[in-house]
Amino acid sequence: LEDLGPGNRTLTPKVLLRATQNRLRHRAGRRAKRERDMTRHALHRAARLAITTLIAFLLAPPFGARAAPLQPLKVAYLGAIDTVVLHHAVEAGFFKQQGLDVQTLRINDGPAVISAVLSGSAQIGYAAATPPAIAYEHGQPLSIFATANYERYPYSANMTTIIASKRSGITTIAGLKGKTIASNAQPSGCTITIEQHLAQAGLSLHDVKLLIIPFPNMQAAMALGETDAVCTIVPFLTAMQLNPGIKPTVLARGTIADLKKIGKVAVTSYFSSSSWVKSHHAVIKRFLVAMQKSQADLNAHPAVYHRDLIKYFHMKPAFAAKVPLAISNASLVAKPSDYQSLFDALHKAGMLPKPLKAAEVVTTITP
Repeated sequence: LEDLGPGNRTLTPKVLLRATQNRLRHRAGRRAKRERDMTRHALHRAARLAITTLIAFLLAPPFGARAAPLQPLKVAYLGAIDTVVLHHAVEAGFFKQQGLDVQTLRINDGPAVISAVLSGSAQIGYAAATPPAIAYEHGQPLSIFATANYERYPYSANMTTIIASKRSGITTIAGLKGKTIASNAQPSGCTITIEQHLAQAGLSLHDVKLLIIPFPNMQAAMALGETDAVCTIVPFLTAMQLNPGIKPTVLARGTIADLKKIGKVAVTSYFSSSSWVKSHHAVIKRFLVAMQKSQADLNAHPAVYHRDLIKYFHMKPAFAAKVPLAISNASLVAKPSDYQSLFDALHKAGMLPKPLKAAEVVTTITP
């Protein structure tokens, strides 16, 4: 009644009706305002939800890519330090990012890796570049599609190295005449290394006693005096250099004796059967992208590299810390020109029956 003013406070039916109407209009106005506010808030929430959903849809990969199963891929490999890049690519998920489910299979030597690839036990193989080239020349349909590592002048940590034990008394390559020297396999990258440096000193493989000893067993053979010298690689080289019972002398470095002249040479590779490479370019491109990411990550984080040496090569932490960073920092794309000098050396040493043009066995695939 107070809303009607001082002159209208006598309670009569007319006054009561007006007061009631005013009150009802007031309540209706407040209810309408509440409904408008609720509607506005609901619209705002719906708009925010729609925008969020749209952004998520736009940023998500295509539905087909999410739903597609991973491409299974088995890689057979020789246990060399280059393969830490392969293991890291699996562990860090770089292969899965590329839609690949990679499984690894460790094998003792390059020729056995080739057998695994040709038999279908693995789609991809890793080894020194020498065994695939020799196998190709003997009619095996192989194709190198990626370069795992290079040797570079004047020095790279991954260089194939010839060392002699202190007890042998050998201090030069010429001193190997009539002595025993071990290679990890025959044929292999180490065999060509020994032949190259012997030739530079006027000797040949006929002037030495060549033993075949797997890399992991060379240290014991040297310590026991079973061989005077070995051709080896990191990390086995590091272990022998730290062994006081061996105290080795470095006789030569590098697969190619005249590395100074050519600057660099591809020494380790990934390969497959020629037919598989020809029909799987898209898969190989994804493989290369993942491996390149893994290689860059390890070069940028040496602590991860040394951690992986402990995990995959079962090194003790104190020893792993002394192993140099021996992986490549270059492109994995294989180019025939990077292999030609190695193949020429193989022919010169009699390991290839005729000259081999690198373009016949090396396939360049750029991701």
